Amino acid sequence: MPNDAAVRMWREAFGEWVEADPVAGYLKKFKVPAHAIPANMGRAVDVYYSARKKDTPPEVPDFPSKRYKLSVLTVPQGKLSVLECAGAQY
Repeated sequence: MPNDAAVRMWREAFGEWVEADPVAGYLKKFKVPAHAIPANMGRAVDVYYSARKKDTPPEVPDFPSKRYKLSVLTVPQGKLSVLECAGAQY
């Protein structure tokens, strides 16, 4: 991808579209906002990508890709760490 281009991923997150920017140095990894993940676990959501030149004015629309299906995997309970908080009361 050219240095003067920006790519974003858009995914349907429980009925609304959420924008995700790529992780620096990894054009195939995107920083999906944390609020968009739990509601979609175990579901297949639509995603598409858009690209534009970095200096393009915001009122100019992006060039969207076709839509793809993305499966959001459920994290097995045993893979999650136990959260501990010294100030918590039981």
